[in-house]
Amino acid sequence: MTKAIISDFSGVILQLDLRGEAVLNQGLLSWYKQLSQKYILALFTNAISFRFPPIKLQLDDIFSHYYLSSEIGFSKSDSEAYTWIANDLKIEPSEMVFIDDTKKNIDAAQQAGLRAFLYSSNKQIKGVLE
Repeated sequence: MTKAIISDFSGVILQLDLRGEAVLNQGLLSWYKQLSQKYILALFTNAISFRFPPIKLQLDDIFSHYYLSSEIGFSKSDSEAYTWIANDLKIEPSEMVFIDDTKKNIDAAQQAGLRAFLYSSNKQIKGVLE
């Protein structure tokens, strides 16, 4: 049974628009906000840019936990990172879903026992989580 959804930031929530400018994926954030009523939502990222006040303000209504790889001591490509996060959340890795746009991170999460999905679109992620 899924208890937590762990999402990447850059490439999933922060994306490039047609002009090459970084923008928040408002469609996904809106859906995540709905899911936050039912699941623990956490952000796991290598990028510190999520702490920029205008961005963090929008994320704080959705995510209850933030994990920065440099702070927890594990990269997203290290399966131990996901065990560490599960322990911090006091749940089993099998109760977590991880969404990322990089295959090696998905592989590491799956090795730790998570259900993990390689992000390609909002529609694709909604389809696998509903």
